[in-house]
Amino acid sequence: MDYIFVPIGGGGLIAGIAAIIKHHSPNTVIVGVEPDDANCMQRAISLGQPSKLSSVGIFADGVAVDLAGSITYDICKDTIDHIITVNSDEICTAIKDVFEDSRALLEPSGALAIAGVKKFFANRNVENKSVVAICSGSNLNFDRLGYICERALLGDKQEKLFAAIITEQPGSLKNLCAKVKSLNITEFNYRRCLGDKAAVFIGLKKTNDTQESAFFHEENLNGIRVIDLSHDEVARAHVRHMIGGKLSHTRETIYRIAFPERPGAFHNFLACLEEPTAITLLHYRNHGAAQGDVIIGLESAANIEEPFEQRMDQLGYIYDVVTTNESLSIFLDSVPYHDSHFSAVKSTSASLVF
Repeated sequence: MDYIFVPIGGGGLIAGIAAIIKHHSPNTVIVGVEPDDANCMQRAISLGQPSKLSSVGIFADGVAVDLAGSITYDICKDTIDHIITVNSDEICTAIKDVFEDSRALLEPSGALAIAGVKKFFANRNVENKSVVAICSGSNLNFDRLGYICERALLGDKQEKLFAAIITEQPGSLKNLCAKVKSLNITEFNYRRCLGDKAAVFIGLKKTNDTQESAFFHEENLNGIRVIDLSHDEVARAHVRHMIGGKLSHTRETIYRIAFPERPGAFHNFLACLEEPTAITLLHYRNHGAAQGDVIIGLESAANIEEPFEQRMDQLGYIYDVVTTNESLSIFLDSVPYHDSHFSAVKSTSASLVF
């Protein structure tokens, strides 16, 4: 075997495999794979000793470990050749790949090594090598299947998300539909607006790079403004589920907040909001991760925002102001659409990692 990819939780499985393999086959490359939000072994090796993570993601709950074992660390630091991390979208894609190939349904922890194989060899020119990936675990919760299916295309870069800005007049929507009829549409959301411009949220499944690229550039030249939102996490996790209304009577400040995810956590989050809090927007979805992910809007007023932010700081909740996030501005802002508006929009959500 030229390469062996092994999932890492506390390090027991990879320590045993690496100790045996390196004894009998020292040239075999051992690659450990961890979730990017539970990388305790990678952290231990980089620091030279086990060090507890401040938080751990639980999407891949079989490897949700915050501290590498001292004995396993001593073995791993001398026997592992590489440790790489993968995110939840890449894990979801690996689950889909294995299911399509074998009709076997892996849990996220079991798909970790497959995701690592894809990522490790993505930019390496390697041929005629024997590669083994350890697929362990069989504890997939049924309620996660919807999330896995939704994120798998994004993780494999097989879906792209766009905002198409059209003139709000009879025939405009029909014209846009004619432009995309030959493409593989995964999502199409539209709501009539009162202004002279309307925004349409479009998901396209990747089938032909040339065809999709031509659509993107052609429509930007022919009067339809197309904005790529594929890398906008707020669009991927929230906006695609929220399209349908705009605030018209006041301005608002919008926050993205992470809080510890457990039964009743969302209720507890709402309970911590001091009265009176003028909430203008709220969206939450349980993704099976260690932290809940909430978008909340408040009427813009110092007497509301400052106490709210102080309360979040006291609770230790991670938050960021995303009022000017591009996808939120396009689909949920009350400001009428015009080119200068988009040129001024800058996403502020990239600093948050959930």
